[in-house]
Amino acid sequence: MSTEINLNELYNNSIKILSDLISFKTISGEDNSALINYCEEYLHKLFLNPLVDEKEIAQIISSAGKDFYLAAYEVISLGISDWNECVKKIGNLSGKKGRELFMPLRVAITGQTKGPELDKVAELIGSERILKRIKEASEL
Repeated sequence: MSTEINLNELYNNSIKILSDLISFKTISGEDNSALINYCEEYLHKLFLNPLVDEKEIAQIISSAGKDFYLAAYEVISLGISDWNECVKKIGNLSGKKGRELFMPLRVAITGQTKGPELDKVAELIGSERILKRIKEASEL
């Protein structure tokens, strides 16, 4: 049995769960559909969209450079027991810090400039998917 994640299946299951939520209202009686739409878009970008779908994303990846993503790949391939430690190691290896460190990682992994904290995303999608996205970014 393969341990490879079926991204389409994961995406479709996530959308089904979110769609089921549309029929519910929050405790205050407000409609959840805007949140559901945001989550659907986020998941689509996370699992299905190629990284270069948006010009801003492509520019951030390009400005970080191939060497940055190769350093990130090297660190992440050793395993992610603590995401924040991985980021520190990537920063030390690449010489990047602050926004120059975090934003290229965010856009390579999620395809977006905003969203949940990356440690939560890393936990959700796992190192295999992260490595695939980092490799994709290094080849752009």
